[in-house]
Amino acid sequence: MYGEVTYHGKDGTKTLAFERGTVTSAGGDLVVKAANGTTWTWTYASDTTVRQAGQKAKASRSDLASGQRVLVAGQVTSGKRDARVVIVAKPKAKSGRTPSAAPSSSAGTSSS
Repeated sequence: MYGEVTYHGKDGTKTLAFERGTVTSAGGDLVVKAANGTTWTWTYASDTTVRQAGQKAKASRSDLASGQRVLVAGQVTSGKRDARVVIVAKPKAKSGRTPSAAPSSSAGTSSS
């Protein structure tokens, strides 16, 4: 659902964060709510990349909307989570199929 990992690199200690959930607001900041109700606010960075799952072409921040399922990840800087990459999940397919009836079996009787 969400988490943070801190590591020590050549430039010092850094923290990365990730969250999978539903967009509740995509205006000035990106607000995402995880399945357990945890809500994190993400700041758009100048290099934020938005992708539609399964698509090669980049999407735009303006393509983000409330109700979309996303995975967002980025660095934590000065206590703020910077959204460096946002991947919008494919929408769940709506089934337009009606269930078919179970095949009937005709039990025959045999007479001798």
